[in-house]
Amino acid sequence: MILQSNRVLVKILAEHKESTYVKKIIATDGREFKLFTDTPAEKGSINYYAQSVLVGHVMQIGCDIDNIQVNDLVMLDYTADADEANVMFENPDFKVLCLLGKNEYEQEDEFIPASLVTSTDTYVCRKGDVAELSPILGVIRDGDALPNTMMVIAEFHDDEKDIKRIPGVDYDQERLKFVQRKVIRACPGSDLQKGDMVLLPSEFVSSYQFLDYKYSLFFEHDVIMKC
Repeated sequence: MILQSNRVLVKILAEHKESTYVKKIIATDGREFKLFTDTPAEKGSINYYAQSVLVGHVMQIGCDIDNIQVNDLVMLDYTADADEANVMFENPDFKVLCLLGKNEYEQEDEFIPASLVTSTDTYVCRKGDVAELSPILGVIRDGDALPNTMMVIAEFHDDEKDIKRIPGVDYDQERLKFVQRKVIRACPGSDLQKGDMVLLPSEFVSSYQFLDYKYSLFFEHDVIMKC
């Protein structure tokens, strides 16, 4: 089988899918609930949640994919296998997914011309905007974590008591929480470097645990500041 040039064939084992989810919701009174299943009904009871990513093994890559290799362990957005269009094969033991390996970007500006309703052109998108985001967040190769486009890999934390407050910023303490993370590696072209400490909202951080690997994942644009 010959893949499209920008696609990656990934195999997800059922046992890995079950073991990689970290479902946790903590109410204001300290009680813990499973995400999506035993969510408390009380309004305003959620402080934060941690959700791990899916894990799969690369079986084949398209000719335009240069940042992913066959046999890499890939970290996937947890919805990657929810789209039936991505599923090539499925049985009780595993799924084979055909996924976009790189982000795709708009090739030209698209806008609605000025009219009686609007005095100026209204842009729908601009050249260079992300048209479709790859569900592949990063890979693990030879024990090293390598982020895919726009992602940052940081040291793992399973204790979210490390909540930070930004001096001078007024916010709802019960809803908006900030956490600190130490960067392991950022995507190519990023201003972040290994060892940088960054601050970002806790709900934008995904926790990843699998075998001996533990990481935090987030998008670079969700970082509020370097510490």
